[in-house]
Amino acid sequence: MKKKTLLHFVISLVALLIALGAYAWWYSYVAQTSKEVMLLKEEIAQKSETALRLRAAQAALKNLEEDERKITAHFLETENLVSFLEGIQNEASALETKLSIVSVSEGGDVQNPFIKIDMTAEGTYDAIIRTMGTIEHMPYALMLTEATITRAREIEEGGASIPTWSATLSLRVLKEVSQVQTQ
Repeated sequence: MKKKTLLHFVISLVALLIALGAYAWWYSYVAQTSKEVMLLKEEIAQKSETALRLRAAQAALKNLEEDERKITAHFLETENLVSFLEGIQNEASALETKLSIVSVSEGGDVQNPFIKIDMTAEGTYDAIIRTMGTIEHMPYALMLTEATITRAREIEEGGASIPTWSATLSLRVLKEVSQVQTQ
């Protein structure tokens, strides 16, 4: 009976050692997998943070593009110069002012380019002043740099004498910087 008990003891001991070995292997496997899971969680958190920053940057870029469009709308593009001048002449005509473009030239430097427009206007004093106000309030980055108003002559109209005035105007309209050709 002693041998049988010893045999059972040895078999139990071997089974216990196998179970302990399997437990240790399983424990190290779970610990290693837990480490991998933690690394993956950290990587996911980093990627999520990067994705959030990317989305925020894209939203900021979209807002910036929208703001840039709003701002550049106030600059005169060379391609739109003719329609701009026609618009000024139409506004002046609607205000009963005869407006003539004398010269158009480019000026400024690479950082601050502008288009200089010299023009003459003829009409009543009120019409010329309203025309100047209309030009100054156009939705462009512009500045009326010079204005000279002189009394021209008097027109007989309906038995009344109406004084006409003549004005010489110089205007600077900012141009988009990207349109400037650098050498």
